[in-house]
Amino acid sequence: MSQRKKILAYTIKLSVGVLCFGIIYFRMRSAFGNNASVFGFLNDPVSLWLLAACCLFMPVNWGIEAYKWRLITKGVEPIGFWRAYGSVMAGVCTGNLAPGRSTEFVAKILFFKPENRALISVLHFVNGMLQLSVTIVIGVLAFMVRIGDTGQAGPMIYGILLFSGLLLLLFLLVIFRFRALQSWLFSLKWLRPYKPEEPVELPLRRLLMLFVCSVWRYTVFVIQFFLLFACLQVETPMSSFLCSVGIYFMLTSIVPMISIIEPAIRAAIALFVFNMSDEESVKLVTISTLLWLINIVLPSLIGYIIILKEKFVIKTKFT
Repeated sequence: MSQRKKILAYTIKLSVGVLCFGIIYFRMRSAFGNNASVFGFLNDPVSLWLLAACCLFMPVNWGIEAYKWRLITKGVEPIGFWRAYGSVMAGVCTGNLAPGRSTEFVAKILFFKPENRALISVLHFVNGMLQLSVTIVIGVLAFMVRIGDTGQAGPMIYGILLFSGLLLLLFLLVIFRFRALQSWLFSLKWLRPYKPEEPVELPLRRLLMLFVCSVWRYTVFVIQFFLLFACLQVETPMSSFLCSVGIYFMLTSIVPMISIIEPAIRAAIALFVFNMSDEESVKLVTISTLLWLINIVLPSLIGYIIILKEKFVIKTKFT
């Protein structure tokens, strides 16, 4: 690599770091401000153990995602589990740069050969649709249970259900008609130069494995949420907890997140869904923010270290 290319590579990596952690810093300020009292629960040894247990599920969470990433891309370019893990963690870092984490793929595709990156990008979004489909199905069921229990459902609730149903239908259409999607995408003028020699298939067996892994990953999120509830000693019936978590995860997945105020939006959704007292609401905001810190901020640090160490081939017809 020439000296000029090295300088360019380090400049890009440094810019990614400054932007990513600058955004994280402003998010944390909007979430916590100068109020350190939200961490008062750390004086309790039991709470510390519960918080540690929640943190230990973070690598499990992203390990499942790495396995899914390796599984869905193996038809294009097989890679090892740890390289897939590094790709995913790097993606977590760059995902902070845009609303809805839409820039995750920018780092993830760099772990693959340049000629495969266009199709790998498409697979990234299909993989996201798989996870979101599971989240929407569980969220809609949770909404139906909530409506059945309370007997109350306004126009906004029905609007959310209708939108979620249409979104799920679109995702399933894309997932199960992936070959047709490829034909259409690579017929577009600006994507035609990157058309693969052979279209990639997503066999039913592989799709089922991906859906099962998505359910397992969703389960990990629920366990983490439960551990944080126990950590802050927020008491709620298990049935109500599971129903509210299902609705919360669905809403935070389908509502676009503005990068700088993402924790605040997540906290507002949590307050809307759980509908607790003022005292419990403070804890709920802390839980929502802690989940973001554990599953996004900490992996972003790891992902940036991986980005710094990795030697990417940047100059390609795709990038």
